[in-house]
Amino acid sequence: MTNPIPAKKALSKKVLVKFFLWFVLVLIILGFSGLCLYQFLQNHKNDDQMHLFSAFSNQINEQVQQQQALIKTNQTALVYLLNIANQHRDYWSLAEIESLLQMADLTLNVQHNISTTITLLKIANNKMREMNDVRLVGARHLLVSNIVKLQSLQMSQVTPLYMQIQSINEQVEALPFITDKNATTISQEQTVTEAKKQHPWIQALKNSWTNIKQFLVVQKNEYPAKLILSKQEKATLKLNLHLYLTQAQSALLQRHRTIYQNSLKNAVQMIQQYFLQNDDQVNKVMQSLNALKQINITPKLPQINRTLWAVESMLHAYQSNNDTIKIDTKGNKAL
Repeated sequence: MTNPIPAKKALSKKVLVKFFLWFVLVLIILGFSGLCLYQFLQNHKNDDQMHLFSAFSNQINEQVQQQQALIKTNQTALVYLLNIANQHRDYWSLAEIESLLQMADLTLNVQHNISTTITLLKIANNKMREMNDVRLVGARHLLVSNIVKLQSLQMSQVTPLYMQIQSINEQVEALPFITDKNATTISQEQTVTEAKKQHPWIQALKNSWTNIKQFLVVQKNEYPAKLILSKQEKATLKLNLHLYLTQAQSALLQRHRTIYQNSLKNAVQMIQQYFLQNDDQVNKVMQSLNALKQINITPKLPQINRTLWAVESMLHAYQSNNDTIKIDTKGNKAL
């Protein structure tokens, strides 16, 4: 009889080997499945990233194309503007000259600033010379004539005259009155000089009068009553003289010739009536005031409008012949 125990052991070993083989096979299958799943997930993730990158790249390309189109448009517009500027360079030069002449006209007639007006006119003249247009010959002739006239008027500017009157105004307090001590001394010297020229019988009569004065008290006024001034009256007269000179300065700034002349005339009359005439300082003040009265503070100014009208007529003619340049409703030049 065969022993069944070894047969069972052999069978158990075979079963264990098969089970181990199946277990290994299952592990291999599971590992391969996991690897495939991992690769699938990785591929799906890479596909998403590629999709996002592709969308971002397309967006950048669109922006680049838009920028290139914008640059091309700007280049076209710039070329167009440069062509317009080259074609109408004379027009813009005329427009600049027009602005300079308008500024010069306002500066002369409103601010009465001759120096600045001359500077603006010279700049406009240089612009005309650079254009070298025969149509501007007449306008340039008028412009140069205006510059020459203004240069001749430059000596009578407001500021030097104003400062000269101010200097006289500051000297008023030092001017001596006729009734001051110096005037009394001079009057006494003149009396002694006249006495020496008198006849002897008149001198004898005065000596008798001197003896009589020992018994009588007689007070004698050396000057007319109206020239015997108190301190308050002297202060009032000097204050009035200050007011006349200040009024002349104000009239000078406002170009009121009549008020200017009358104020200086009143100041001269007051000095002649109340102040010492043989004083050096008074004489200098009188000479200065008389010289100031002779100055015409409202000289006839040249007309810049004639040159301005000539330039404006050229601008209108140029505009009518060129459709590229137009004027908008607000009066601004536009393309």
